Amino acid sequence: PSVTNKPGARSGAVSWTGSDGRLWLMGGSGYAQTGSGDLNDLWSYDPQSGYWTWQAGDSVINSFGNYGTKGIPSSFNKPRARSGAVSWTGNDGRLWLMGGKVNYQYSYGDLNDLWSYDPQTGFWTWQAGSIYVNQEGNYGTRGVPDPSNMPGSRYGHVAWKDNNGRFWLSGGNISISQGGNNAYFNDLWSFDVQ
Repeated sequence: PSVTNKPGARSGAVSWTGSDGRLWLMGGSGYAQTGSGDLNDLWSYDPQSGYWTWQAGDSVINSFGNYGTKGIPSSFNKPRARSGAVSWTGNDGRLWLMGGKVNYQYSYGDLNDLWSYDPQTGFWTWQAGSIYVNQEGNYGTRGVPDPSNMPGSRYGHVAWKDNNGRFWLSGGNISISQGGNNAYFNDLWSFDVQ
């Protein structure tokens, strides 16, 4: 933490409130040390001290991140740069992130990857979804949980957490669809962290 630390200006970032009262900010489209583009930097803000802390991610734009091995936390893991994702705070204090839009050379499109971040260890974990953009969803049977179910790639969706700690998401859109036009979703998903 330092009085001189500050995240660059951005839009389309995700945010969380930690169990300790710290505020968290990640990604978006905006400014880093190398210019403007998509971001994957993770910051925390302590309302008590008034200081920002750069916690993880890169200080450059358009990072491809490092997915590592699905389900395995690592100090090397980090989500790729994006904007328009959704976020949740788990009952266990972990921060969760899903989807978003990437808008840089050779990788234009939308994501469906699901990540968690543990503020205690400082490790990201790739939990589900693909490393590739513009993935179709696997809908399975409506109302039946299955580990192979996965929402399709999207950005601009909405998210909330219910009283039982389940994560919900709905809607959003995808940049690239048949015919080259935007497509919009009206599907509703839940994710059981347990």
